[in-house]
Amino acid sequence: MPRNKLGVAIVLLSALAWASCSTEAARRGAERTGLDQSHISPAPAGLPSPAELWQLADSKGRAVSRYFVQEGAESYMESPGAVPAAPDLLLDASPSGPGGGLDFEWAVYGCGPVQGNFVDITVNPGSVDGKLYVASPDYSTGRWLWYGPYTSGVGFSVDPVNCLSPAGQTFCAVAVPRGSNVTINNVTFNTDSSSGVVYPDPSDQEGINTSIQVVDGKPAISYGAGPGGNELRFIRALDRAGGIWGAAVTVDSASARDTCLRVVNGMPAISYYDATAGDLKYVRAADASGSAWAAPQTLDSANDTGKFTSMEIVDGNPAISYYDADNGQLRYIRANDADGLAWSSPQTVDADGFVGRYCSLLMVAGNPAISYYSETAGALRYVRAVDSAGGTWGTPVTVDTTDNTGSDTCLAVIDGFPAISYYDLTNDQLQFVRASDVSGTAWGAPITVDSDGIVGTFSKLMLNQFGMPVIAYLDGSNSDLRFVIALDAQGTGWGTPQVLDSADATGYDISMTLVNGRPGISYFNFSKLALSFTTVE
Repeated sequence: MPRNKLGVAIVLLSALAWASCSTEAARRGAERTGLDQSHISPAPAGLPSPAELWQLADSKGRAVSRYFVQEGAESYMESPGAVPAAPDLLLDASPSGPGGGLDFEWAVYGCGPVQGNFVDITVNPGSVDGKLYVASPDYSTGRWLWYGPYTSGVGFSVDPVNCLSPAGQTFCAVAVPRGSNVTINNVTFNTDSSSGVVYPDPSDQEGINTSIQVVDGKPAISYGAGPGGNELRFIRALDRAGGIWGAAVTVDSASARDTCLRVVNGMPAISYYDATAGDLKYVRAADASGSAWAAPQTLDSANDTGKFTSMEIVDGNPAISYYDADNGQLRYIRANDADGLAWSSPQTVDADGFVGRYCSLLMVAGNPAISYYSETAGALRYVRAVDSAGGTWGTPVTVDTTDNTGSDTCLAVIDGFPAISYYDLTNDQLQFVRASDVSGTAWGAPITVDSDGIVGTFSKLMLNQFGMPVIAYLDGSNSDLRFVIALDAQGTGWGTPQVLDSADATGYDISMTLVNGRPGISYFNFSKLALSFTTVE
């Protein structure tokens, strides 16, 4: 045994002795679940528990300010069938292997104390003959969080709150089941403040017009994929924080634009614009996780219609606001049932000039309401229905007419009153405005939130976990993803904007929702042509 492992051997003896007695139970549990994207506790085949890793916290690791790479042979501890062959580690779980054919062969890597707000971990195998599983410890539950199987390398992010030991370290476990052979080249830990970005779909040219929601407890994203966004895809994370993602599902082969993902009667559903046909479409999954989908429905095919879709649950049924490009009108349509199986006829909400682009639908004081842009007037508008279903609509209110303003709107309820984030096209700046009553009949003065460069397109407004207004948006001057937090609950003052992602040209097609108690943002990296995801502390 290498000298640097002698200090932990005694600590592990009792744990491994216990584990040898429970190997058969662990094996049976693994057979039931297949260890496929499952959380397993206790750890399989004697893999040390997070409780035992606590005892390693002060005896191992180095401070990490950005990157820390452990070669395969530099594991903290490993099972009998793990053979160091510097710089690699061989995990041989074959019956004739060094471990004699255990149910699992494993190794543990780690780093710390971590100096950062998150940790990205990448496991880089040289070869995978069979299956590879990866895990991080959750100190809040005393479990390893297991993911897999994989047939190649994998990258994931860990929760900095629950996955750091009392001394601030974090760990990564790798395991291979009986019959598998894997060579581990190295494991990389990354805590750089600009690198908390995950690319959920590794395929080429995907990620335009993103929309993010929490689906069955885990973040999920709808988006256009392929050259020019020639199909509609859906992808869902395997963990609550969105650190590691499942396989993408192709929902429709049509050229999907302006997707909007919502949970409709317990199952994910998407409204979108079919750019090939020029139609408004809707599709709902056949299960709660979105692994299977029903056939898409065409809701409006009159001329070129269905752009800028925004979907919400209105009086119990899904409803959509959208833009009729041929007629330059704001339109609204609502389903006749909770699942969206049948729909009413489309309604024209505003036809005063070319109006309706960048529309955002939300329930405000019990009735549906929409913020949108009037191209004819160069103004920000708002309209609210006079009934809870949106059968009849009130008179539109012009909220801001200063210069040419009001694109890229996002409607939210802020401290009880409707509020809108939007882009001032004349001055290239991010704006915020809040109503002075609960229904939005009167509005306060617009506030400039950010004017540093060309900033404010793709704006998304919501409340963070502390009830404070936040906005995610594009810095067009630098092609960066920006984020800003209000200084008060009403949004009368705003803090200094922060850059969340500056990797090449990024920050387009933004969507935002609360993910595991933090703002989670999906967006498109234009340079990488990649769907991107990040969270904010």
